[in-house]
Amino acid sequence: MHETFSKTENKVTDFKDLIFQLPQLDRINELVPKSYTASFNGRPVEVHFSSYYVADRVPCYSTNIGIYHFSSGIGARIYIQIEKQVNGYLGTTYVNNYDSSPELMNAFVLKGAGRALWEVSRQIMQQYADRLGDSISHRVTRQPSNGLDNAKWNELFYPLLEKNHYVRVEADGSIWEKIYYPQK
Repeated sequence: MHETFSKTENKVTDFKDLIFQLPQLDRINELVPKSYTASFNGRPVEVHFSSYYVADRVPCYSTNIGIYHFSSGIGARIYIQIEKQVNGYLGTTYVNNYDSSPELMNAFVLKGAGRALWEVSRQIMQQYADRLGDSISHRVTRQPSNGLDNAKWNELFYPLLEKNHYVRVEADGSIWEKIYYPQK
């Protein structure tokens, strides 16, 4: 990931302009964390990015990205997990919003953070496919939380899934999937 704060210009980069790069994950259980200052919805936020590799019974790669608003104590994070399968890899994502006050979570401070993090997860899926030299089936499962019901989840995520060429696996729209192939 490139630096997000330029001391000479005194300008903070918008979260949507960040470029996330996976570190080399050569050693098992090695955590590679980074923190950056950025802005989201015009507000200063801290962005945490970490990746690690675990080789228990099944090789597994994990990446976590979080956005945290300094003064309000609210944040959002996404967990990205890549597990080896018989044919290729299975990628899953889980978005979690949290805060110190339920009223703040719906405020404009981090409105759209979960969707922004999910958009970043697509870049990470492609990087893993390129790095591993194998396909990754990214499975998205509807998991509403923090007051978000199924209907609201559908309203927010269906357009993203359709725009990015994910296909429904379940007729009720609870599971979607897209295969990422190595590009390099």
